[in-house]
Amino acid sequence: MSPMTTLRIRRLAESDDTVGFRCGDEGLDRYLRRHALRNQEELRLGVTYVLAHYHGARILGFVTITGASVEPGTLPQVASDKPRYPPPVVRLARLAVDEREQGKGYGRKLVQFVFARAIAQAATVGCVGVLVDAKPDAVGFYEHLQFDVMHAVTGDAGARPLPVTMYISTPEILSAYRATP
Repeated sequence: MSPMTTLRIRRLAESDDTVGFRCGDEGLDRYLRRHALRNQEELRLGVTYVLAHYHGARILGFVTITGASVEPGTLPQVASDKPRYPPPVVRLARLAVDEREQGKGYGRKLVQFVFARAIAQAATVGCVGVLVDAKPDAVGFYEHLQFDVMHAVTGDAGARPLPVTMYISTPEILSAYRATP
């Protein structure tokens, strides 16, 4: 049995060990510890899903997703038949993998989970794609998963570099699912 078959992705629960999670980015660690559950359960701002072993509370990775919309003129050319109103998308708001688990494909597994959510949303309430504001050092990761840069952001944010907004359409997601195991 491969390690991936003993894992599951589920909603963040109060019983999860968020304190033991360390991804190497203090902002993401702090978000998981202090804000993720409240944003999910009280404020309804987004939902955080955790990757964990079937019978474990230790978080191997997490992803937070929210609903969003985009201005039609900002969609890349791959988005055909652009509506005149802001179409709905799923926003991949946060993604992190515990330092002890990095390099095992868990980030990709979490993004594929988001793709599945976007496809389900497209079928039930509408969704034209997935949007992510990637940290500059993560752009290559998302490009490998077929995201396209929506527009270049320029400027200097000092210690906190500006994110790069990236997008993948639902037809591209469906195509990628057919091509991956």
